[in-house]
Amino acid sequence: MGIGDLPAKGYASHGESWSLALALKLGGFSLVRADGIEPVLVLDDVFAELDTSRRERLAGAIADAETGADHRRRWR
Repeated sequence: MGIGDLPAKGYASHGESWSLALALKLGGFSLVRADGIEPVLVLDDVFAELDTSRRERLAGAIADAETGADHRRRWR
């Protein structure tokens, strides 16, 4: 896994690592939903690990996931 051209391990900050993990989890959620299955999204205490900006984007992405909206725009 990488961020840009660099490997995430060793180069990513703690917040960037959490963001990468959350992006993968949300991406998997979207793929399963696209196959017509209604998945359960489980996030345990992730807000404590994120800065304010990332918390706000995650909250929006979770709200979008509940309604089926496209959350990808929030993580760019």
